[in-house]
Order: sequence, then C-alpha cells, then structure tokens
Amino acid sequence: MAPAPPAVTSREVRTEGVILWDQVLLLKGVSVLVVDDQEEARVLLIEELSEYGAHVTTVSSGAEALAILSRPPDGRRPDVLILDIAMPDEDGYAVLKKVRALEAGQGAVAPQMPAIALTAYARTEDRFRALQASFQMHVAKPAEPTELALVILSLIKRFGIKPGS
Repeated sequence: MAPAPPAVTSREVRTEGVILWDQVLLLKGVSVLVVDDQEEARVLLIEELSEYGAHVTTVSSGAEALAILSRPPDGRRPDVLILDIAMPDEDGYAVLKKVRALEAGQGAVAPQMPAIALTAYARTEDRFRALQASFQMHVAKPAEPTELALVILSLIKRFGIKPGS
C-alpha cells in the first residue's frame, strides 16, 4: 500500500504533477496572437514568450486581430489570444466579443480559442468581469514571463491543443 500524501491545510495548494517548471519550454510550436496598443508591451511579449519557444504575432488593434483571425496568413489560426483590456479605440472586451462572433460564424470547424486578459485592471471585480466576458484567464500587468508562459501552457493542456496542428 502506498503511503498517504502529506496532509495540507485549507490554505495550501497541492501542485504536484500539475505543471513542471521545465515544461514551460514546451511552448515550442505554440502560436500566440497578442493585441496591445502599446508598442513597448508588444515588443516585450515577443521577446519573453519567444524565449519559451512560442511563435508570437502582435497587433495594435482589434481590427488587425480580426483580420488575422478571419484569414490567418499561414492558414492556421493562433492557438491562444492575449488581449489588453484598456485600448483606446475599442477595449479588449469589445474585441473578444467580435472574436467570439467570428468563431460562432465558423461553426464546428473552429472551436473557441483560449483567451487571456492581460491588463493593469487587477481587482477581484476586474477578474470576474474578464471571466464573465469569456476570457479563460486574467493576468495582471506587468506579468512575470514565467507566469504568463505557465498560463498559456495550462490553457493549451486544458483545451487539448496540439501546437503546430
């Protein structure tokens, strides 16, 4: 009989077997579309996520994102969408609503793409609003690169996405 796992208090979280730190490098082949109106943020996300093996495309507006999602340049839509919430012309909520409408129009051919709200709005009510708006995750800016990579990896695993497919 195997020994029982150690007891945990109600405030502790078990992380054994969830995601190993070296698995972060498994973002190789993962395609990420980042929508952020700030050029510095886009450049930083390209640098950081590329270090973990992700293929990162960035755009500065929802209109550009919808153009890419409507007709992906390589014929393959991104695996994960990262949207800034506070953008001047149309916020991340409006952009995601249009993305979800586009996906619905594509029917069963394209299941819902995992979406991450990357935002300076970090209160509990902001996180709830993002989740209610059909984002799968809410990450506060400035995000630690490893944290963001782990969030992407968890979504890839949760949605059963095979990078490069």
